[in-house]
Amino acid sequence: MNHSKDQQGNIIVILIGIYTKRTLQKSQLVKKKCENRFLVQQITILYFLVSGNYKNLIVTFTFHRRMGFYFIQFYIPCIVMVSLSWISFWMDRYYIGERLSLGVTTILTIVFLLGSSNSTMPRVSYAKAIDWYLLGSFIFVFSTLVTDLLVYRFRSKEESRKKEQEEDGKEKKVTKY
Repeated sequence: MNHSKDQQGNIIVILIGIYTKRTLQKSQLVKKKCENRFLVQQITILYFLVSGNYKNLIVTFTFHRRMGFYFIQFYIPCIVMVSLSWISFWMDRYYIGERLSLGVTTILTIVFLLGSSNSTMPRVSYAKAIDWYLLGSFIFVFSTLVTDLLVYRFRSKEESRKKEQEEDGKEKKVTKY
C-alpha cells in the first residue's frame, strides 16, 4: 500500500554559521515533532570541520508517511458516517423527522471531516486522494437524504390520493340513495 509520494527525502544546506555538537543534536527535535504523521527514517548530517566548529552543515531528512494516522482520523469515521446514513433505509417511511435529522447530521459530519482534512494537510493546487474520497462519501450521504425526501413526497401523494378516493366513494354512495 505504498505510494510514490509516501516517502520523500529533503536536503537542507546551511552554509553560514558555526555549529557545535550541541547544536547538531537539536535535529532530534525535528524527529519528535513529525512522529504523529510521518516516520523520520533517516537523518544524515554532513559537516565540514573548521578549527573545532562546523562551518557548513548539510542535513538530509527522509520521511515516510504513516497511514494509520489518516485511517483513524479520516477514513474510518467517514466509513462509519456513510454506514450510519444508510440506517434510514431500514426506518419506517412514516418517521420522516428522524430520517431527515439523521441525514443532515451525517452530511454535516462529512463536511466537517472534509474541512478538517484540508486544515491538517498542506495547501496544494490540486485535489488530493482524500478529497476525492470524502467527496464520494458526501455524494453517498447526500443521495441517501434525497432518497428520504423522495420517499416522504411519494408517501404524502399516496395518502392524498387515497383520501380523495375515499371522499369520491362517499359522494357516490350519497347520490345513489
